[in-house]
Amino acid sequence: MKTSVLNKFLLFILLFFSAAFVSCSNNTVDKVELDSGWKYSLKNPNTEEVSLQYLPDAELENLQNFIPGKSGTIYLTKTFMLPQSLQKKDIACYFGRISYSDRVYLNHYLVGSTGFDEKKKYSSGYEPRFYDIPEELLLPGINTITVEILVQNRGYFRSNAFLSLHNTAKLAWVADRFWNSQIYLVFACILLFLGFYSLKTFVKINSKRDVLFYSLMCFISVFALSLFYVNELPFFNFYKLNYNIFYKVTGFVLPAVIFFLFTLFVDSFFERAVKTNIIIIRAAVLIVPQLVYLCIPMRLSIGFISWIPYFGFIPGIIQVIFVLYLQLNSSKRNSVKLTLCVSLVPLFLLFDLFFHNGMSLNYLPYLTNAGWPMCMFATMFLISTKKITELKEELSTAIVPVNKIYSQPEPEIVIMSSQPALPEHQTFDLNKAPVFDNFEIAFCHKPSGTLSSNMFEFFTDSNILKGLAFCEASGSDSSLEQFISLAKNSVSVNFTDGNLLPLTKVMQNINTGIINEKGDYDNSLSAILIRLLDTRIEYVNVGHAPAFYRNEKGSKCMAIQINSDIYAQQAQGTVGTEEITSDYKGIGFAFNHGDSIIIYSDSFMNASNVHGEPFGQDRICQAFLQSPAESAEAKLSYIINMFQNYTHDVPVKKDLTVIIVQKK
Repeated sequence: MKTSVLNKFLLFILLFFSAAFVSCSNNTVDKVELDSGWKYSLKNPNTEEVSLQYLPDAELENLQNFIPGKSGTIYLTKTFMLPQSLQKKDIACYFGRISYSDRVYLNHYLVGSTGFDEKKKYSSGYEPRFYDIPEELLLPGINTITVEILVQNRGYFRSNAFLSLHNTAKLAWVADRFWNSQIYLVFACILLFLGFYSLKTFVKINSKRDVLFYSLMCFISVFALSLFYVNELPFFNFYKLNYNIFYKVTGFVLPAVIFFLFTLFVDSFFERAVKTNIIIIRAAVLIVPQLVYLCIPMRLSIGFISWIPYFGFIPGIIQVIFVLYLQLNSSKRNSVKLTLCVSLVPLFLLFDLFFHNGMSLNYLPYLTNAGWPMCMFATMFLISTKKITELKEELSTAIVPVNKIYSQPEPEIVIMSSQPALPEHQTFDLNKAPVFDNFEIAFCHKPSGTLSSNMFEFFTDSNILKGLAFCEASGSDSSLEQFISLAKNSVSVNFTDGNLLPLTKVMQNINTGIINEKGDYDNSLSAILIRLLDTRIEYVNVGHAPAFYRNEKGSKCMAIQINSDIYAQQAQGTVGTEEITSDYKGIGFAFNHGDSIIIYSDSFMNASNVHGEPFGQDRICQAFLQSPAESAEAKLSYIINMFQNYTHDVPVKKDLTVIIVQKK
């Protein structure tokens, strides 16, 4: 299974790279190549006579090196002959990515610009350029194209720039725009969903901090990606953001915050205890250089100073590598998987270094920025499998298999002889039960007044019965109605939201919720929770008389309980008080076709005959064992008849409820 998941993930990465190659690959239609043969000047050749200097093709990535102070304007100029096949056609030019703002002139006429504003200048450097060229501007002989580029500490002219037919240039622009811009907004949307999902998981299901740190990383990553590629949103123009702030916040401050959270995530993932003062020092070493660099004016952010923010990352990188090494060396669970997830970041970086810097294949997308989202996606899969494993382990310790408990000889059961029904002063009619695909339900509920202290609820998914809760409230009559209302809500919400939790944890959450909300109410509950699985039942009982289990053949009937001091204390406890501890037990056992259980209120067990003798658990067990095997309704009818024969002349003064659940 592990190998299969890994293979699928590696296949996904391979398909991602393959799609990038195919969609961005060069084609052979007629075009004028614009990615080489440029000359440059620092003055505008459109307005004055200038001396043009040859610009090596490799230096298109480092235009700042040709500008004093590494900030200012540089003009790139190139002449070309328009091929016969492109004359008198609908022509456009594709320039790929230019950092940071540009104006393009053809034969001294402006054909397009990106990133210029009167007061502030901004361009992400990831938005590809595409400009339509009016037919009347193109000459049949020599043409001159000039690109004015605003450089601020870093300048480049990337990608496989060319001039060609409109559709050809636009297709290259669309592919570049998707792989280097729009896809990151897709990543941001996915991370936003994962952030909310993991935050809900942290709040509702798991209190471990690695899930919280992952959620925070998702949210900040969404913010960072949206800032970089916000120009893809049709309703939002981001050009007016001050470039100095934008570049430093998105390039260093936000990555530093994300990386700091990642170091905390790694520690929490491997359950490493780290002192608070160490965490504070880590944060200071990482964040302070970014804040210092943020305050330095852009004109001074050159040379050695430009390396200040990078120094802050070095201790954190060493720490992450050291932690991963320790966990790998000790064969800690999931250490290899997390290392593979983290390795996606340097893997994508190496891709760019090899294909772009090494082989100059600038028509390929830059994937370094995709490394982090891919790492986050892979980590989400890892967290999910890790949490499922932990929940299974927690469940296995919380639920005691019943077949181990009842290995001792079963007590002898005395069969009660059936008796004809006697004249009755009270009747107990069966209620109309809901119909489910997987279980039969039969129940009798007879309140003694307008407000019943007995509460029961069936939990379903479509027409599948997933579980049930049965509670009896006790305490002050004056606050009973309000207490029952809040108890019903706590039971319903926690059972529904806790479908991935051990049932004992669900009961604990119900108890905590009631305690936090009931205030001064002097009330409490006894409660039974049952989770119904395909061939298994999970059962938790606090303070209530035990339910009984009967097999299909009717050869076995037993109380669902275990012999332990913890369980004995639990059986005497109540819900809505401080008595429940986190280590109390649940019971799990196989539940197959025809098997059934019976749950009943205290009044059903304590109801007496004319001699003052209670009906009792033994008679409930005997009646349940003797009942017909056909259906839950037949069983309940038989048991109610036995109950009426026993108590016919003595009224039941409290709420009475009996429920039978039988597996179809």
